[in-house]
Amino acid sequence: MVRAAWNIFGDSYRYRQQYNAYKAERRAEERRMRGALEGQQTLFDLVDGRGEGK
Repeated sequence: MVRAAWNIFGDSYRYRQQYNAYKAERRAEERRMRGALEGQQTLFDLVDGRGEGK
C-alpha cells in the first residue's frame, strides 16, 4: 500500500519539498531586504489599500 501511494504521490511530495525550500529562501531574502531598507519609504508606505494617500 505504501509503495502504491509513493508511486502516485511521490513526485508531488518531492515538488512540495522543493517549493517549501524555495519559499523559505525567498522569505529570508525579503527579510534581509527589509532590514537593508530600514528607514526608507516605499510606495506601499505612501498609498493605502484603496489607492489613496495616507
